[in-house]
Amino acid sequence: IEELPAPEASYTPAFTLETDGGLAKSSPVIWDIKLPEDAFIKFVRENDSTPGTMVELLMGKAINSLYPDRSKPIISSYVINARPMVGAEATNHNCLGMSIFDYSPLVNSMPLSTQGTVYRGKTFVQSREEQVAAGLAVNASTVKGIMNSTPSLKARKDIFTAMFNGGEGFISYLVSYPGKWKYPTIGQYMKEFWTHPPCTFSLMVILGAAGGNISLSIQQRFSGSSVVNAFLSLLEENGIAYEVISSGASDVAGFEAP
Repeated sequence: IEELPAPEASYTPAFTLETDGGLAKSSPVIWDIKLPEDAFIKFVRENDSTPGTMVELLMGKAINSLYPDRSKPIISSYVINARPMVGAEATNHNCLGMSIFDYSPLVNSMPLSTQGTVYRGKTFVQSREEQVAAGLAVNASTVKGIMNSTPSLKARKDIFTAMFNGGEGFISYLVSYPGKWKYPTIGQYMKEFWTHPPCTFSLMVILGAAGGNISLSIQQRFSGSSVVNAFLSLLEENGIAYEVISSGASDVAGFEAP
């Protein structure tokens, strides 16, 4: 197989809900929303999609419905577990890649089932072993180079902070689906399964699946519920029942670095 170069990150300025949508910045807020797994998976399969890419689509569609006349594109990222691509499925090290999606007017004009096919295709193309492995190699080389050439702890913090915040202004939202709970003997007793990571983007959706339910944790760094309500309206339009379990300030622990 011909070796492919690592995919370049998208540097097209994206539509963001605080700067372009006019929503006031706030401390992180999380909505935990539960869906019946069987019904949602049936809907996903009928539209040639996957759980994660369907949420990508619906969130893009929701934002587009609120801001149809925007001047910037809706660009989202989808987290990829890259461990299988590098033959290290059991490693505890960070092995994450990204697929980038543009919810363009062309995609929006298509039937939902076609949109599902488009997003699945984009995921497949951006998940090729050669590309993902090359991207991880570049990242690892960059990190090692910084650590070897920058002895000062403060300088390292400054460099890595800038790298970590590199998606600001270029990503409208992020979706991550760690996958279905792998231990069904335990999973059948799990009533709820929520994932609350630090809110590193203005809008994030983390999926989980256990105990016959799909869990969606929608986290945002802006005020109001317009985006969440638009997303939930799309679930209703497509006959997907849901239950808002909780909403409120983020419960992720915060502490000052030493």
